[in-house]
Amino acid sequence: MAEKSTKHYSSIQEKMVAKELGGYQVGGSGAFPTAPGDVTTYEWLIECKTHTEPGHTIFFDLDVWKKIQQEAMAMHRKPVLIVDDGSQSVDKTWCLCRSANLNKASIIATPFPRAIRKNVSAKHEVLRDELEKATKRYIGEFFQGGVYEFDWGGETVNLMPLTVFKEIFEK
Repeated sequence: MAEKSTKHYSSIQEKMVAKELGGYQVGGSGAFPTAPGDVTTYEWLIECKTHTEPGHTIFFDLDVWKKIQQEAMAMHRKPVLIVDDGSQSVDKTWCLCRSANLNKASIIATPFPRAIRKNVSAKHEVLRDELEKATKRYIGEFFQGGVYEFDWGGETVNLMPLTVFKEIFEK
């Protein structure tokens, strides 16, 4: 049996994210300068990252975040970085976006009685430290309806499960 390519798993994730958020998978998965990102909606330009097998730690990479921010600005959209654990599963997918791009009233008004997933980390040392502080600070509960908020690289960002992002996004 032939091994499946990384692109195969990425495409599964991108289709799942597009379906969840009512968006469109970008042709060529952001390979062309005129069509950046992996998924797009009317408001958001989304970069997706996954693994080829489930169970990995969900990593957020500063370089990828900076790239999608620049591309989103050029496309007049809001950036969001979506990462999963390799399962390409909705319940194991997390989102990172700018705090300023979220409707805070929607966050506070949305109830989220789920447990916090603990295997979220980052390759960038500053974000990894902030995530560790955030999970220790909010362990056993969600902050502002399921959203972690902290400073990273001189800006305030929010980290949340895809299910929470979808709830906020739809309000």
